[in-house]
Amino acid sequence: MSNTDLIKEWIERGPFPYFPPTMDDFMIERFLYVCNNDIKRTKEVLQLFFKFRAETPEFFTNRDPISENLKNILDVVYVFPMPKKTNEGYQVYITHLADSNPDKFDFISYSKMFFDVSDVRMKIEEKIPTGDIPIFDMTGFTLKHLMKLMFNLGSVKKYMRITQEAHPVSLKQIHVINTSPLLEKVLTFLRPLMREEVKKMIHFHTEGSDTLYQFIPRDVIPVEFGGKGASINETKNYWKKQIEENRDWINSNPWTNTKYSESKKSQCITESPRQSFQSLNLD
Repeated sequence: MSNTDLIKEWIERGPFPYFPPTMDDFMIERFLYVCNNDIKRTKEVLQLFFKFRAETPEFFTNRDPISENLKNILDVVYVFPMPKKTNEGYQVYITHLADSNPDKFDFISYSKMFFDVSDVRMKIEEKIPTGDIPIFDMTGFTLKHLMKLMFNLGSVKKYMRITQEAHPVSLKQIHVINTSPLLEKVLTFLRPLMREEVKKMIHFHTEGSDTLYQFIPRDVIPVEFGGKGASINETKNYWKKQIEENRDWINSNPWTNTKYSESKKSQCITESPRQSFQSLNLD
């Protein structure tokens, strides 16, 4: 019996009240791949993936990509995978402030758009990337942006937990480009929310340096950052089209058990990562 079949059989035995009614084989294969085919680890991540979605309504409900808030955030923050992968098959993500006015930045809307794009990406991908490399551009990031994150500390904590513990990608590197004097304050805020292995992946690049290209080929990087890849606007327009075409699918919350989610609306996830894992049924 294949590992995919083992996981399917485990899901069918259940019960897992927060799992959706159906789950296709390719999605199971994705989780197995990013967990290095470790059955126990795959079960842990699968359960956290669905549990977080059912119990974090601020991110996973009311996320219609053509709603006013999400349409607006598309013009404020770009958070898109680049069309070309690295030679190793790594998927590069760009996060860039298109509008540096902090009054227009809304963390919840950003998070919903991030998961909209990520979900559609997982839906339409024909091949699972060998790894992910996010690039965060600090250009235009101000103290007011940081203060807005700090005022949303509870949601930021949940976002960091979901993306580090329950997001089915294999992080390989993290790059922060166009660093500024504000960087140390940002890190002071974020470091306590990062797993140790994630901290070790981070590389910093000052404005005007070409050190990023020691890690990622120029033909993958947007032209706006000195690369030779697709422009940020081209990439934005591609993903805007993709999420709009998949709007009905997104709005159906295909990876959320809505009945369980409704029963948990008034609750929020407060356990530590260790407690979360201990509460999961891995039999």
